[in-house]
Amino acid sequence: VRSTVDLTHVCRRWRAVALALPALWTCISNFPTAWILKFLDRSAHMPLSVHLRLEPTTISVERIVQDASPRLRALEIRAKSHALRSFVMSLRNLPPAPILERLYFGETDQLTTGTGSKGNLTLRNDLFSSTTPRLHTLTLAKGMNVSETSPLLSRSLKTLKLHVDVVSSKRIRNTLRRTPNLRNL
Repeated sequence: VRSTVDLTHVCRRWRAVALALPALWTCISNFPTAWILKFLDRSAHMPLSVHLRLEPTTISVERIVQDASPRLRALEIRAKSHALRSFVMSLRNLPPAPILERLYFGETDQLTTGTGSKGNLTLRNDLFSSTTPRLHTLTLAKGMNVSETSPLLSRSLKTLKLHVDVVSSKRIRNTLRRTPNLRNL
């Protein structure tokens, strides 16, 4: 992503070309909020891949997800367990995500220190207004779950990664019934 910004600093011609190509601005990673907003603007109406690590300095990621929902192709959010849980609980009234294909919520502290999260958090059934018809990959951090009736568990889902200790056979049967194209569980 840094190379995209670098293109605008080569010369005036390269800057003009880079700014005129929305496809160059569709992969959004960790940048200061001002740059993220520039990427959103410069990408015009192109599908987006957003990969963010929530830090104490990250401002209004909820608002960014809210504004970008209709254009999200991939959303990956990583954070310490308490920040991730707060973020997920704050996701209310999101517009539909009709082209979202990959959704990933991961804990950074679980990966580095093994602390993981405490308690269980089930994703809201109305996440993205219950509209993610192209979602094929769902990955949730330890302690996060999705209800058996969630619209996220649909025919389009091919990969489901839940980090749980115990799952009942009834729960597995119900999940498999709702996700007939599931290849990886």
